[in-house]
Amino acid sequence: MKETDLASVKNVAKMLLYVDFKIDELVPFIIHHPFFQNTTFFYREEESIHCLDLTKPAGYGRAIEVVTKAIEEVTDFASLYSLIKPPYWAVFFQLVQMYLSVSDYSTFLAHLWVHMEFPNRDADVKPYEMICYFKKADKNLLMTARELQFFKDLPDEILVYRGIGEGGSIKALSWTLDVHTAEWFSKRFSQSPRVYRAKIKKPYVLAYFEGEGEAELVVDYRKLYLIEEI
Repeated sequence: MKETDLASVKNVAKMLLYVDFKIDELVPFIIHHPFFQNTTFFYREEESIHCLDLTKPAGYGRAIEVVTKAIEEVTDFASLYSLIKPPYWAVFFQLVQMYLSVSDYSTFLAHLWVHMEFPNRDADVKPYEMICYFKKADKNLLMTARELQFFKDLPDEILVYRGIGEGGSIKALSWTLDVHTAEWFSKRFSQSPRVYRAKIKKPYVLAYFEGEGEAELVVDYRKLYLIEEI
């Protein structure tokens, strides 16, 4: 059985480390970067806590050194991806998925999908790519035992719902079995909520995640039919 090529994964992580950070336009102490999230970076060395200013060349250079060492020292894939900030998990997966074991591939895909905010709208990984990734995953590792059993017990034809606001799309993988969940998501950040209902055949359902009562179905949205706003 293929094992994760951790050396190749580390090389990708180091490549992402050298991506230039962008300072947030609204909150100037927040930065957008795969490994850093604000302009102040703290790290521990020899039982002491050190603080670096990433807006200064010396501080940023030292931070790169610290994170490079952390990458080199990890001994498993989970410890490595935990160094990366959640908004960048999808693109990291895209770049390393060919180096991963079936176990690391499937468990990380599930983890990023459940814990990322707006995975359907990722700027670098398109929805159709995610469909391919889910199809390749081992469902026994992708879902918990309880989720897997629920998935197996799904009927041949399934009624699903999706709630969206401004900028949302029904061409997305995330749908739910619960209309109230769809309504909640439609109103979460929007003054113009919309809820859609559709049907899909079981072979085109890629995963089921309980979440926090969200009853999410990951579907191949290209196979939805009888789509209507309710």
